[in-house]
Amino acid sequence: MTDRAARIERIRLLLEDRRHPERRVGIFSATNLTRLALRFGAMAAAAAIVNRLLGSSGLAVLVALAAVAAADEGVAWLWRRIGRGVQQLWTVLGMLAVGLMIVAMLVLSSSPAAKDAAGGWWSRWLASKNAALDQKARAERTPVDSAAATHPRWRVILEGGAIRKGTYEEARTWCAELGAGWTLPPGLGQWPRLDRYPDLGQIMYVWSFRRTGIQIGDGGPPGAAVSSSGRASQVHAVLCMKGGQ
Repeated sequence: MTDRAARIERIRLLLEDRRHPERRVGIFSATNLTRLALRFGAMAAAAAIVNRLLGSSGLAVLVALAAVAAADEGVAWLWRRIGRGVQQLWTVLGMLAVGLMIVAMLVLSSSPAAKDAAGGWWSRWLASKNAALDQKARAERTPVDSAAATHPRWRVILEGGAIRKGTYEEARTWCAELGAGWTLPPGLGQWPRLDRYPDLGQIMYVWSFRRTGIQIGDGGPPGAAVSSSGRASQVHAVLCMKGGQ
């Protein structure tokens, strides 16, 4: 196609879009994002190939610039031939997605059993994801100097020189194992005045006896709290206090 023919074709497409505003493509539409992905992917691939073949010499930079420009022009040429089809494909897929959503909503609204099954599946999926996150948090190792984690009035539970994290029930058990009078600390605003607070080099949450997370670790009294998620698998660091309640 000559330059003149290409310009005429471009003018024809612009006029066609002007006559049919619904065909215009938004900047953040799936069609435009597909075009951008093809464009930048082709340019990145061209630059990578030149770099692999010629290294990073001065000649390689010039060749890479030419290759990138050629890749960009190639995608533009390709898009002039497939752009309308890509737009139509995304339109069809969007209509199918909407149709499936409508069907699913009708089925769920008309069938309590299907609704319960869908709700149960979602609950199980969410619970499995949260349990995996809790397990990952439990496995994290945060080294702490044992001297900074111990005080006559309180003690941060360590394991192998690192913070030991556990569930609320585990935290209660670990504090009780320290002996009579050792419990989880009180809630925010109820801590006794101490001559030294945990200074662990970083902020972290520990369990309180109210089943909330209390923020400690900066060498001062706790200044924030977070509610429990209600999950039995949720974990926090554990600080036990002598006569904490």
